[in-house]
Amino acid sequence: MDGDGEPEGEELEPQDIPEGDELRVGFAKLQGKDFEYFVQKYNVSLGRKSKSSNVDVVLGDNMNLSRHHASIIYNFDKKRFELVVHGKNGVTVREQFLAPGHEPFGLHSQDLFRVGDVSFYFLLPPKPAKAKRPRKEGGGDHPSKKQRAQQPAQSEAGHQDKDTETPKHSSRMSIV
Repeated sequence: MDGDGEPEGEELEPQDIPEGDELRVGFAKLQGKDFEYFVQKYNVSLGRKSKSSNVDVVLGDNMNLSRHHASIIYNFDKKRFELVVHGKNGVTVREQFLAPGHEPFGLHSQDLFRVGDVSFYFLLPPKPAKAKRPRKEGGGDHPSKKQRAQQPAQSEAGHQDKDTETPKHSSRMSIV
């Protein structure tokens, strides 16, 4: 785990992938007891197995599931995945029941879905670690805050003013 409580992702190099294995990647992953589906497009349909309906994720053949029960779509404006429910028996996410016609529901990583008797998780990849920008010390024409704090105050004539000398051990200064 990293400092944010997120599991650290292990990066694979091409030489680490055994020959013949395909690296499965996607924008997100649906992980159930008996299946895993990598979301590799912006609109994924979920539903019951049927000859007349073609869905991306088959949740079973239970008649409590609609042929096209729900969709997971990526909302580019809100920069998130959302669930849209179509099936009359709805979907439960985060212990909240969502009926058909409910407004699109924003998804988070590790959301638990319950659709009929099928449960699965919606998982997003871990967030990349934030890169820290190197600080410039003393570069350029302007002194850094640290350098300014160490310099004694100057009067308008350019002479050091003993009455306004910067305190050496104070991190705060008040202006009177």
